[in-house]
Amino acid sequence: MSSTIYRQTTFFPVKTGQYLVGNEGIYKVGEFLGEEGFGQVAKCTKLGCQEFFAIKIVDDVESGKKEFEALELIKDLDPVKNNFVKLYECFLFENVICLVYEILGESLLDRMRRQDFVPTHLCKLRPVAQQMFQALGALKSISVVHMEIRVDHIMYVDEESSKIKLIDFGLAIKTKEMLTGSNIQVIPFRAPEVILGLPMDESVDMWALGIVFATMCRGDFPFPCGTEYETIRGLVQIFEQFFTLDEGTFNDLLKRMLEVDPMNRITPSQALEHDFITMRHLSGENATRLPRPTLRTTALTAHF
Repeated sequence: MSSTIYRQTTFFPVKTGQYLVGNEGIYKVGEFLGEEGFGQVAKCTKLGCQEFFAIKIVDDVESGKKEFEALELIKDLDPVKNNFVKLYECFLFENVICLVYEILGESLLDRMRRQDFVPTHLCKLRPVAQQMFQALGALKSISVVHMEIRVDHIMYVDEESSKIKLIDFGLAIKTKEMLTGSNIQVIPFRAPEVILGLPMDESVDMWALGIVFATMCRGDFPFPCGTEYETIRGLVQIFEQFFTLDEGTFNDLLKRMLEVDPMNRITPSQALEHDFITMRHLSGENATRLPRPTLRTTALTAHF
C-alpha cells in the first residue's frame, strides 16, 4: 500500500524472494514498498495467478493482531462503496503476522512530492473530498474512529485515477472506547480537544481531514508542525488565501471542518451536501444554508 521506497534491513525476518504460506494461497515476496504503522509492506504475487497484492508483514505479533481486530470493526462495510482498502486475508507465518491487502498506487503525500509540492487544484481536490466524506460517514454509522487520518494514509488506486482509498486502520477503535486525555493523532493532524485533554468522538477524524485538505491546497502543511503550540498558533492564519467564488465555498467547508468546538464541527453527511461538493453555487441552484461557522481560537490560545 505505502509507495515510499523502503531499504530492507538485514534483521527483518522476511526477505525478497521468500514464500509466505497463507490460508488462501502461497505468496512470493517481491520488492518492499515502504513502512506502514507497525509493519513493512511488500509487493507480492500469488502463485497460480498474475495478480499482485500488498502484504503488510508485522514482526510484532501483538501489533499485527490488534490491526486485524481493528479491521474486524469494519468488516461489514463495503470497502468499494466506502473507499476503504480491501483486506483479503490475515495469517500467521513463522512468527510474523501477514495482512494481505489490495495493491494501490501512491499516497496523497507521494503525489504531492512527485509534483514538487505544487498546490492541488480544487477541481482535483473535490473528488478526494467526496470520497473521504463517504468513508468517514460509513465509519460514523458504526461508531468507529480511524484515529490516523493523514496525507500518507489516503492512497490513489493508480497513477491515472482520481479514485482513492483510506488505509491503515491499525489504531481504529469504537467511539465509546476513546479515553479522555489520550495522546492520539500525530502533529499537525491532532484535534484541539485532543491537545486540551477534552472529551473526544469521531469528529477528531474530520478535523484531521481538514488539515489534509489545507495541506493539499497549499502544497505544504498550513503551519509549522513541530509542536502543539505551533499547531494552535498557526490555526488562525490559514483561511486568508481563498478569494474566488469556488474557493470561497472551499474556504467555508474548511472552516466547518476545522471548527474548534467538536460539537459544531461539520459531520460527514453535512459535508457531502456542502456546496463545494454539490457545486450548486455554480449551477445557479439555491445554496445549502448551514449555520455560519466561527473560528473560536480564544479559548485555545489562552492555554498556550
